[in-house]
Amino acid sequence: MQTSRTLVIRYSKSKIVGLALLTLPFVALFAYAVVHRYRPDSRYPADLMRLVGVLGAIGFGSLLLYLVVKLFDRAAGLVLDAQGFIDGLVFAMSSFFDRAKAAEGASLSSGSDGV
Repeated sequence: MQTSRTLVIRYSKSKIVGLALLTLPFVALFAYAVVHRYRPDSRYPADLMRLVGVLGAIGFGSLLLYLVVKLFDRAAGLVLDAQGFIDGLVFAMSSFFDRAKAAEGASLSSGSDGV
């Protein structure tokens, strides 16, 4: 007789907080590169430094936003069961689409045939 066992691994909140705290200086550094006035005799062009600053601030800022969202997310990070591995993002999206299909099916079966 086979038993169905499922292993659920949650995200570590302390690691997420640590990563978020590590991204804060990078966001600040790249934001400073955007607003800082460069000397005309600087080694690098001011436009290049601003472009690097904008791209870095957007990249690390979006990472910081993702980490803050994941900090309050209660969904599983990884699920291992008889069918295999399911990533937390895939698991969340599949449950979202299952709910959307169920809502769509309920509206179709409510008697409105669209005529």
